[in-house]
Amino acid sequence: MRIQILITSFLLCSMCANPPAEKETRIRPVKYITINKVGIIDAHTFTGSAKAKEEANLSFKVAGTVNNLEVVVGDVIRRGQFIASLEPTDYEVSLQQAEAQEQASQASEQSAETQIKSSQANYIAARSSYMRITQLYENNSVSLNEFEQAKANYEAAKANYEAAQAQFNAAQFNTTASIGQKQSAKNQVSYTRLVAPFSGVVSQQFVEENELVASGNPIITLSSLGKPEVEVGVPEILISKVREGMNTTVTFSSFPDQQFEARVIEVGYSPGSGSTYPVTVDLSTSDDAIRPGMPANVTFEFDLPVEDSNKIIVPTSAVGEDVQGRFVYKLRKSEGVSAFVQRQEIEIGRIRNEGIEVISGLNEGDVIAAAGLNILQDGDEVRM
Repeated sequence: MRIQILITSFLLCSMCANPPAEKETRIRPVKYITINKVGIIDAHTFTGSAKAKEEANLSFKVAGTVNNLEVVVGDVIRRGQFIASLEPTDYEVSLQQAEAQEQASQASEQSAETQIKSSQANYIAARSSYMRITQLYENNSVSLNEFEQAKANYEAAKANYEAAQAQFNAAQFNTTASIGQKQSAKNQVSYTRLVAPFSGVVSQQFVEENELVASGNPIITLSSLGKPEVEVGVPEILISKVREGMNTTVTFSSFPDQQFEARVIEVGYSPGSGSTYPVTVDLSTSDDAIRPGMPANVTFEFDLPVEDSNKIIVPTSAVGEDVQGRFVYKLRKSEGVSAFVQRQEIEIGRIRNEGIEVISGLNEGDVIAAAGLNILQDGDEVRM
């Protein structure tokens, strides 16, 4: 019993001589950022589609039956190249009739010209005789009967000359009209041939040979080659900020890793089919694989008011929220690389692509935790 007491006392003394070591406090590392005001870009992206610089539905100006079609979809054609033609027989007959009418009008004009020359000579002679006899009559050198006869001859010659002039004028008018009719008929014949107004590629075909088509009905769609344009719809709230010459960027879903520079070349004055206004941008660079109709995203960067030119923007991961509101954890530096966590209430503004805009609660130069807010508490000591 005495031995047991001695052992117990020895153990107690040993414990008193060597107290247990205290558990070392672990300082948690934390990512941080220093607050700096940054320039904000007011960027907006709209969806549109690519289109050719020039695109036209080509059609005949006259009706008829297609007797020759030389192109198909995908053909690359040059300006002035033959595309299609209509059966021209009816129009050629009309041209022949117009040519015959022109010749008849010219013959009538020549006859009227000969007649006016003859009547003019008679008129001049009759007038001269009348003036001479009038003087003699005033001197009582000729009889009244001779005077009246000279006067009647003069008036008849004058009437004939005036009638010949009217006939000649009418003949000239008919000749001019017949020339116009012949030119119109000639145009009708030429309209039976369709040629390319510009170089491009046939993107659509609407008819086949032997089909009867009306004037104005599309035959093919011709799209120009080279760099395409992109058309987008911009809402009314922003259209006043869009101006010609404005730089933009364009991306295509078909080429997700490529970004194309572009420039605004047209701004619609009135809305299109919907409530947006059409805006056309021209690609500065392009890819041969871009084709009309491909969907595209166009990004516009608008100027901001002076008071919005610099804002405090923090990463989304740096902002926390609980029942008391939104907050960040500011870091107050201590010795070395350690710091103490301090909760700071904040008021936020717009959520932007770059992060969250902080309206109040932070100043330039503040240091805040950039992530891991769920494992931090107010007053914690952390390692930066």
